[in-house]
Amino acid sequence: MARPNVSVTILDESLVVPTSEEGSPTIGAMVSVKGLSLFGTTAEKNQGYYLVNDIPDWFSRLQTFTQTENSLGGASGVTFISEYLASEGATAWTDEWYSVYNFLQYGAPCYVGFNNAGAGLSGFFSLDVDVIFEGVTLGREQTKEFFNHRVAKESPAFGVFSLISTDDGVDLDATNLGIPGTLSGLSSPEFGCFVYGQKNQLNVSGDGTTLVKSTLAADVAGCLSRTDRVSYPWYSPAGTRRGQILNVVSLTQSLTETQQDNLYDSKVNPVATFVGEGTILFGDKTYAASTSSLTSINIARLVIYLKRALTPLARGILFEQNDALSRNRFSNAADSILRDVQSQRGISDYKVICDESNNTAGVIAAKEFVADILIKPIPSVNFVRITITNKDLSDTL
Repeated sequence: MARPNVSVTILDESLVVPTSEEGSPTIGAMVSVKGLSLFGTTAEKNQGYYLVNDIPDWFSRLQTFTQTENSLGGASGVTFISEYLASEGATAWTDEWYSVYNFLQYGAPCYVGFNNAGAGLSGFFSLDVDVIFEGVTLGREQTKEFFNHRVAKESPAFGVFSLISTDDGVDLDATNLGIPGTLSGLSSPEFGCFVYGQKNQLNVSGDGTTLVKSTLAADVAGCLSRTDRVSYPWYSPAGTRRGQILNVVSLTQSLTETQQDNLYDSKVNPVATFVGEGTILFGDKTYAASTSSLTSINIARLVIYLKRALTPLARGILFEQNDALSRNRFSNAADSILRDVQSQRGISDYKVICDESNNTAGVIAAKEFVADILIKPIPSVNFVRITITNKDLSDTL
């Protein structure tokens, strides 16, 4: 017979919530097609969307959901959460959950929209957001619909889409990828970009060794939010300063230089890992026609910024007297905005034309007000050439 004893059992049901970068003024949005409505309250489900403020908020929603489901499953605490997120495909919404999580790491809040209980996406589509990203390629059509809706508004959003090797038309060894059919249908392709590939990342509720696989659109959208925080929208989100991809164990596919060239020639941005520098966004192209300077993400977002800033000024002109005083007031206000952008290295030169030359007697008689704004954007560096010359020791440098 065993001697008398005291037995103490310690059960660890804690969950350490990861931290994120500092807060960003950017607001992101993602359309869920795989069940993230589960994490909304009754009111949020009825309206068809909810706002996730940060990573602690996202984990709180996950814990609330799993504790509710726990009454049916019998598991407990972090063990139950781990059962949901332990491996890709464990539940229908795992990959979308990680897309939201990955975006939140960069410090910006995120709206999640869904078509639930007949609520539709109309309320979600009316939200004023800065960047729209694709959670999974399965949701591309809904994401494109949201993008096309928002880009036509006075406060357009920038769209980020994923491209992986299973998409139709993708041949990384071809000299020209062409345009895969699933990427067509963007009403304003100059305000959208595509990123190739997936990353392996740690399972946030596992034992620290299991990995999950995620597409990179959420991370690139996160790089945009980081850019808005540390600089301005007219700076490129790519490169070692603003393009660092977070939480990467490895890329699922290591691209050759030729494959990266093929992608970039086809207006698809690659992601690359450099020893000692990390994994970074290694391209800043939009899907615009190659003849336009709007092929650069930073210039496209500069135009979006100016449209957002100038539209309220224009609205203030409505119903005012159509005379020189109104034109001067608008010109001075627009000049102030453009001068500020110029001082922050967004444009090298600009001109505001709002006078009798474009507001003729006929224009005024038609109750119209015309302003022409000319800008010269500053492009980002895409090619660096360094020449090292070995001179004779007797030469004077």
